[in-house]
Amino acid sequence: MAKDIVMVHGASCGGWCFDPFRAVFEGVGWPCHTPDLIGHGKDATGAATRLLGVGLADYRNQLLDLLKAFPTPPVLLGHSMGAVLAQQLGRRGKS
Repeated sequence: MAKDIVMVHGASCGGWCFDPFRAVFEGVGWPCHTPDLIGHGKDATGAATRLLGVGLADYRNQLLDLLKAFPTPPVLLGHSMGAVLAQQLGRRGKS
């Protein structure tokens, strides 16, 4: 059964870094979502000042808002900083 995948990029990247992987997963029916974290990718305009004071908690909150839109929890796949975020998000709600 195919499931949505949220691919979370690392620092100094954007959702675009997953384009080659996205093509493979979507080719076998797994819908992929590759958001740009605050100040990254297509959202990088003015990043030098916009990222001042932004930390992992801000990225985590951004992703939590995205994850709430899914009817069932998606698969989280992360690279570098994105892997840390994926682990933290995956841990939420676990005892």
